[in-house]
Amino acid sequence: MNFHHIKKLAEYNGQLPKLISEISKKDAQKAFALLEDWANHKRPLKEIYDEARGELA
Repeated sequence: MNFHHIKKLAEYNGQLPKLISEISKKDAQKAFALLEDWANHKRPLKEIYDEARGELA
């Protein structure tokens, strides 16, 4: 794992709470599912982040 990879993971972790909070205003079930996947490491972090961004697009 290189510095760039670690930096991206930190960015995703920093942005996900904001994204999930915004999603929860429209779809609480979707926000909870993303939060659960994130908390339990069910999917790669980038995949969860990309899905959250897609929900707000």
